Amino acid sequence: MVPARNKNYHQLMRGLRLGRYPGDLHNQFDHLFFTGDLNYRIAMEREDVLRLIHDRRWDTLYANDQLRDQRAQNKVFCEFNEGAIDFAPTYRYNRGDRTYSEEKLRVPSYTDRVLWKSLTPDRSAQLLSYEAHDGIMTSDHSPISAVFSLDVLLPPLPDENSKRCVIIISRLRATNIGVHRKIKEQKREQKEAKKDRDHKEQRAKEQKRELKELKRELKELKKEHKELTKEKKKDKKDKEKEVNAYVAFSGPFLDGMHKTGVVPRRSDPVWEDKDVPILEPLASTKHYLKRQMLFMAVRGQSVASSDELGQGVLSLWEACRRDGQPVDFEVPLRDKGKAAGTLCGRLIVKWEDRRAERHARLLDVSLNLRQSQQAPGGATTTTTKPLDSLLLASAAAAAAASASSTIEELVAQGPGVAQPQPQGPQP
Repeated sequence: MVPARNKNYHQLMRGLRLGRYPGDLHNQFDHLFFTGDLNYRIAMEREDVLRLIHDRRWDTLYANDQLRDQRAQNKVFCEFNEGAIDFAPTYRYNRGDRTYSEEKLRVPSYTDRVLWKSLTPDRSAQLLSYEAHDGIMTSDHSPISAVFSLDVLLPPLPDENSKRCVIIISRLRATNIGVHRKIKEQKREQKEAKKDRDHKEQRAKEQKRELKELKRELKELKKEHKELTKEKKKDKKDKEKEVNAYVAFSGPFLDGMHKTGVVPRRSDPVWEDKDVPILEPLASTKHYLKRQMLFMAVRGQSVASSDELGQGVLSLWEACRRDGQPVDFEVPLRDKGKAAGTLCGRLIVKWEDRRAERHARLLDVSLNLRQSQQAPGGATTTTTKPLDSLLLASAAAAAAASASSTIEELVAQGPGVAQPQPQGPQP
């Protein structure tokens, strides 16, 4: 039953079309909530569960919960959170009262759950309450509720005086992605499905009263086992193949999607710095940008089953705080809720004063004014207006002041901290 529940979850993740499709739902929203009857059970005998419920031993019941176990193994709901469960299992009751049903002698379980995931720890959703409502008896489930407190980030206001900002990524590399990872996962899933199938067969022999239901579950497990075997044979042909991969960067502060060059024929790709684009945010105020996340998707051009190899998010907080200093990062990648490798590199967020840029505009205005001051017959005047002289002097001074610290020099020096350039003799 556990592999079937896991499969349901992954099918939902693949089938939902929300946000930046085909982006992974786990890595594109500030907060993601997953609620409902997930149908995971408590892996204990019914009599033991009833005794623990009577003794209010919620911690022991939760320790044997199948969903808790699968989350701990990163098989489902990677990086999701759940509140402490200090109430009785919500399934299966008799309608009209809160006594547990004896039909098919099902084990009372925590089938109804609320889980959530926030992109950034500094703006994580705060759980205020998580409880069951046994006073509502119209269903064989008791409903549950969760109350959260959220901080909402306002959009940035336009600021003409804001500094120009660039985001520089270097030393970019990915590990454990592509066909090789999928083969390992399929072998593990096949082994687990066989183990679960054997367990169900044993229970079917020992407990005839559950035979009908177990046969149905056994048939489902055999079907899953057959599908996994078929996928294994198909992917075995690709075992020696390697992935042509690139990384796509996006975010609410960027103008569209920006891509790296394609790395040919490598299972653990490494991108040269010259193949990684320099990103320039549309909104560059530090207060806004340091609270943003950079979305990174590793994609392949030779994977038959899917173009997506893994997705992750990188917080700009620390790099913005250091302003121009390099910050190393290691981002876990996810693919439909499963672990999908790691993306590593170095990040620099750098601001540059825009005074020189503004003075350059003034210089253009000044030159246009001079060109318009032409005498009749094509001759030009030689008198310089006071405003014209002021604009020229201001632009020249600003350009000289910013010449020793520009974004172009930072890029040319690579990912390290910019070093002062030697000054030559002045004329």
